[in-house]
Amino acid sequence: MNDAVSRPGTEGAAPDPVAIAILWDGYAAENYLDSVDGVGSRFAGTRAEVKRQVLLAVRWLLERDLVRLFSIDTRRAADDVKIPWDGTTDELIARLDAVYTNEVEDWHQWGYSCWFANTEAGDELARCYPPDRDA
Repeated sequence: MNDAVSRPGTEGAAPDPVAIAILWDGYAAENYLDSVDGVGSRFAGTRAEVKRQVLLAVRWLLERDLVRLFSIDTRRAADDVKIPWDGTTDELIARLDAVYTNEVEDWHQWGYSCWFANTEAGDELARCYPPDRDA
């Protein structure tokens, strides 16, 4: 197991708070781009800063194998099919950056353009950092 996952925060710095919030939301329920964007907005002000924070956090998560990214095939009404995104971290971030835009005609479609799933290690780390319910 990755040492940084087995002993959270041991890689020299505390885990990214946006990344931990994304993990926690993914542990509690399914996480789509719109909910991840909402997490980012709790930590940054402008739309550009929210996107920057989210992309940095997702990079942090991907590099540690804590989250997987998927597309959703909604053509099957009964059950959405999750299609994994393949590629290097840089390729995945570039793909996320491409769909993570403010120039959107259909916000519903945009919100579901990327699905985030915690890995087992991601859930384990999320449990180490429960959200501060008083914040």
